[in-house]
Amino acid sequence: MDVKLKLTFFVILISFLLTSTACNKKTPSTVAPPHHVIAKDTLVLILADFHVLEASLTLKMLDDKTTANMRNVLKDKIYKDYNVSKERFFNSYAYYEKKPIALDSIYCEVITEITQRQSKLTKP
Repeated sequence: MDVKLKLTFFVILISFLLTSTACNKKTPSTVAPPHHVIAKDTLVLILADFHVLEASLTLKMLDDKTTANMRNVLKDKIYKDYNVSKERFFNSYAYYEKKPIALDSIYCEVITEITQRQSKLTKP
């Protein structure tokens, strides 16, 4: 199986698992998060990048040390791409963890984002 096909399968599997547990019909609060919290739309993109990164690292089957080093370098790049510090990301994630309905909604959007990226990759 080629790498692209394995990545597609892995993304579909993650999407299915997240969909079966995360997506529900509850509406998240419309109260805006505090200014220090990463906006929901940006957090969705960051999390999607993280999940795609993890899937691709899993498929590479590198030794643990190489994988850990590569993961750290690539996650730092993602933080930089979105102009977000690691600390701000974790503080924002902690904020949304305390709001399960909002976090469910975020992960539903993450699944949608990953699915859209996958469909762009698999189009002939």
